[in-house]
Amino acid sequence: MEKPYRHDETTVILGLDPGTGKTGWAVLTVRGGGSPTLLAHGTLIPRSALIGLDRQLWILSHMQDLITAHPPQMLAYEGFTWRADDNYVVGRSGLERLIGGIQALALMPPYPVLVELLPSRWGLQLVGQRQHTKEQIAFAVNCRLGTSFKGDQYDNHATDAAGLALVALDNRQAQTYLNRYQSDAPVAR
Repeated sequence: MEKPYRHDETTVILGLDPGTGKTGWAVLTVRGGGSPTLLAHGTLIPRSALIGLDRQLWILSHMQDLITAHPPQMLAYEGFTWRADDNYVVGRSGLERLIGGIQALALMPPYPVLVELLPSRWGLQLVGQRQHTKEQIAFAVNCRLGTSFKGDQYDNHATDAAGLALVALDNRQAQTYLNRYQSDAPVAR
């Protein structure tokens, strides 16, 4: 069970937008229940000569470097679901292995809490509509963090990672408030 926010502690959240071609990342910090701050962000782009498992190991190695540099209490990543008729999806097995590697990162220090967010849900929560553009994600992230993302081909993966971290933070804060409310509610007899 996650511990609730304390006003004197800083929480670090690592957001990941995984992809076998490009993986966006963003590190947010928040003190207590305050406003989040973007500490660092970027996009991991492996050399084109790396293929298959070598490419995924390169990405996971760099994710481990991020966790060492910015030890997170929470690791939020975009998960995927596959339709029953998706017998063959280009890159599916590679993406499944990459997500499995991300999940394994939670088994190592600092043992971050894993938060999987589905594309159809986190975009709706951040932007307010199920169908949205990369530019709308960037606008929402910029409003919350005071950043200047464009959502274009150069920063959309990092923008998505920041959006994932924001939604994970919102969900954690909402759960903390709900837990507090439930513990303060009178017990019916």
